[in-house]
Amino acid sequence: ISKPDWAVNEIQVSQNELRKISISIDGQIAFGGYDSNVYYMKNVQSRDYTVLFTVSEGAQIRDVVISLDGKMIGVADSNGNISLFSLELDKLLCTHKAHIGHAVCLTFSNKGNYVITGGQDKLIKIWKIKNKKLEKQFEIVGHEDFITDLEYDKDSLLWSSSRDKIINCWDLRGLENV
Repeated sequence: ISKPDWAVNEIQVSQNELRKISISIDGQIAFGGYDSNVYYMKNVQSRDYTVLFTVSEGAQIRDVVISLDGKMIGVADSNGNISLFSLELDKLLCTHKAHIGHAVCLTFSNKGNYVITGGQDKLIKIWKIKNKKLEKQFEIVGHEDFITDLEYDKDSLLWSSSRDKIINCWDLRGLENV
């Protein structure tokens, strides 16, 4: 099928490759890619988008995630940084060097008070969001190649996939207020 009639909302955004997209429960959209820009649309019906911020020069966006409550956007980039943007405050809260090599992926905890990141350095890191900053809580070592994706489920289980061809499930239920 080439460009079927049901492709209803095509929007030319960038001259570069777009890599990741995240859609919140209430229809907000955040996306980014090789041009280092983090784009945002207030709802899926809109054709209007804005650039929220630009990651460090030369960095490519590896992942973009909207928190479950729709209040925050997390971004992982190829310089190993993670950035948090507050949609409520309409500002970039922080950018933090998280991984050696690329910060490949991230996810928010269900309550939105933790960010979990995975990187090219084979590490999963748990970060507490406190006073608009990130505080590293601990690292998880258990993959033999870089982390490719992370998902946090409703039961406080963290799922990780890796280039080592393994999916791991980590029980984080013992963490306070995750």
